[in-house]
Amino acid sequence: MRLAEFQDAISNALDTGDVLPPEALLRTLDGQVDANRSLMDLDQRRVVFESLHEEFPFFKALLPNQPPPSQEETLRGIGVLRWLIEQFRGWSSAGDPKLNRLAALIAIIQSCPWDSNAWFLLDHDVLFNAELIQRLQKLIASIRIETNVEDSRGDAEARDATLAQINNAESAADWKALLQIRRRTVYLAQQNSIITEAVRYLYRHDQAVLVTATAGIRTLAFIPQILNALTVEQAFNLAGQSDNQLLRLMAIDTTFDQRPRNQPFSTEEARSLKVLLERIALDQPAWRTFVQLYSEQPSAYPALQPTIGAALTTAPEAALDAYVDCVKLSAPCNMPDRQLVAMCLDIFRKGSSAERRQRLWMRAFDRWKNWTFDGVGESLMEPTLSELDYAVVGYLKECDETGISRAELVRIESELASLETRWFTTAVDLYTTRNRLMSRFQPYAHATDPSSQQGWLMGSASYRPDVCATLYASLRYSVKGDS
Repeated sequence: MRLAEFQDAISNALDTGDVLPPEALLRTLDGQVDANRSLMDLDQRRVVFESLHEEFPFFKALLPNQPPPSQEETLRGIGVLRWLIEQFRGWSSAGDPKLNRLAALIAIIQSCPWDSNAWFLLDHDVLFNAELIQRLQKLIASIRIETNVEDSRGDAEARDATLAQINNAESAADWKALLQIRRRTVYLAQQNSIITEAVRYLYRHDQAVLVTATAGIRTLAFIPQILNALTVEQAFNLAGQSDNQLLRLMAIDTTFDQRPRNQPFSTEEARSLKVLLERIALDQPAWRTFVQLYSEQPSAYPALQPTIGAALTTAPEAALDAYVDCVKLSAPCNMPDRQLVAMCLDIFRKGSSAERRQRLWMRAFDRWKNWTFDGVGESLMEPTLSELDYAVVGYLKECDETGISRAELVRIESELASLETRWFTTAVDLYTTRNRLMSRFQPYAHATDPSSQQGWLMGSASYRPDVCATLYASLRYSVKGDS
């Protein structure tokens, strides 16, 4: 049965008609020691759902070659949906002390082909129950989930060491370390049906209660259960309202568990993500952790970069500094990272005041100026660009009132011209010194070139001073670089 057909059935269930309790399901749950745990244990869960599906085939997932439910089966299924709505509206702790009825409601809901979006197709008052809201808040706070991990080699000692690392990071609130451990660890965790539906119900009917219920959760095993119950947009919305820093960071991290990292966010997702990042930016340590996780190597999380640029337009000055400081500079330059940093900063540039732009450009220029283009080992065999070139050219365009670009071009050319008069132990040393100067030369040359009016980011390290044509180092040093 398609989702649209279930939605029609729900609409019909809102009209007056027969109400059919799922007797077999209720008997099965009444026979369980803990009805809620029966939804988590795989074997017991199968028995619970089979008892519903055998009595009401309307709720059973169909194979491709199976016919749809008959009209009679559909009418009986609608009767169960009426019972579900009735139970939600009238639920009370006194009437359901063992939560058997709640477990039955969850089993029915999870037999329907709908996700959390489908809740929003119903009027807010259809399933609203103030007492149930309070009970679900307590339920979430009381649940404990054990962290289980798997070592790829089946090494028990390595598994125990990973668990110890997780526990230490959780105890120290070291969220950067915790998420880094998460990324390299295989988890053995099944989504908890109770948590899933409790989170969806609270998100639908009282988000403030859900924020309160999740405020104190600081465990790696629990928070993904909360976030995975929601859509990406909803997870960002919840995290944007929360002061729980781990929840905020994991709302971003868990997003990429089930989707490609380069898949663009929808307009609504990006809007919710921007609000979340703006909240994170107000907390200096949290923002520094965020940029270290997601901006040190932007090409690892390309979909995030446009929204990071948008968030920088309103972020505190300290957040601008932290962003610049975290971008990893490498020689040779990581060109995909460079392109994404430029895209991020172009969005920032278009949405920021001149004063904010200049603050970031100056910070970036100072960092770049103090960088020595350190490559692999200590050698640099070709001139290179840098990941911060867009911001460096931005500084030379919007902050350079003293003609520093032209002065630096003259200075670098002069130093290049005198290279041949200096002694180097090997040709590699000479080439490295020369290529560092040539690398430094690039943004200054681009900033003074007419092409920079159309684009601040040069495509390659193609600017070469005339003095380079006179170098004859290859004649002075052997191929082996012997002195």
